[in-house]
Amino acid sequence: MSGLILLAAALSAQAPVTFPGPQTSVQSPTSRARVYYVDLGANENGQNLSLRFDPGNGRPIILKWFGRSVDVGSTPSGARFFVNDYIGSNLADCLIIRPERTGVRGVSLMRLIARSQGRPRETPDNSHYSVHCDGWVSDTVMAGMVGGHTDETNSHDFEYAFRYDAASGRIRWRPKTQNPNGEERAQ
Repeated sequence: MSGLILLAAALSAQAPVTFPGPQTSVQSPTSRARVYYVDLGANENGQNLSLRFDPGNGRPIILKWFGRSVDVGSTPSGARFFVNDYIGSNLADCLIIRPERTGVRGVSLMRLIARSQGRPRETPDNSHYSVHCDGWVSDTVMAGMVGGHTDETNSHDFEYAFRYDAASGRIRWRPKTQNPNGEERAQ
């Protein structure tokens, strides 16, 4: 029995899957549900890709259209998953998705960060801005990072670590530390 628990934990701790790529779907660790992508071929705007969720009944739901790439990673129980959407060379967002009986519910962390207390002063409007989910800490808590650089005359790089609690819908910002070179780094 403990061998099965260890195997399940090892499988759930694997790195997110990138689409498009050699792997075409991510299977839920606990059900027949899966997330996969469909390539509809290039169009005048570039790639024409869709990310879909099949709850296991063969009737998939289109989660989003994308033109570059996405990463997908599931919680250990398969109750939620995240989608890192690399929208453009200067913008990325992380979506947290929860399957439900009638479909899915999702939240854009970029939108949530814009309304969160203690948020970074940099925004998608004044910088190259990337919200990235790194991985699940538990079935409800996601570790992530907001990073990038500003385009102003006195440009600077920035990096802010956070934890998103899907149960409460809140973001907690992580404190910064200094590395041995005296540079600040988010924890």
